[in-house]
Amino acid sequence: MKVIVRNSELSNAVARVAKAINNKNLGSALEGIKFSAKGDFLTLSATDNELAIEKTIPCETFMEGDALIPGKLINELVKNISDDEDVEIFVSENRAKIGYGSSVTDFQCLDVEEFPIIKKDYKENSFDIVQKDLKELISKTSFAC
Repeated sequence: MKVIVRNSELSNAVARVAKAINNKNLGSALEGIKFSAKGDFLTLSATDNELAIEKTIPCETFMEGDALIPGKLINELVKNISDDEDVEIFVSENRAKIGYGSSVTDFQCLDVEEFPIIKKDYKENSFDIVQKDLKELISKTSFAC
């Protein structure tokens, strides 16, 4: 996999999906963020087997593929890169190289085959609600949590 993406898009996406990373099972695929490059889009996914979050961002794809990058590492890395910087992500033989400006970071990826399949059957047990109404419901009931 080889892509180039704007760091403002990447850091936003990583921060969002990182909320679903399982920090209790260290060494497992659940502590990683799955990067999937297809066409002109990069999809980031994370799950703890109860909560799953996906975010798709535009990118320049040179080589399609999947990689499972340790979530904590990539989250800390993109926080420290300028938003207007382009970030190159190159994954080969289970190693990720993240390049930006004149810097390159190289680290071991997790086994992407171990990442669980995220079911996307949104029609079953679903409903529509206005965002304002949902926020109001949550604010009225969150004290009970």
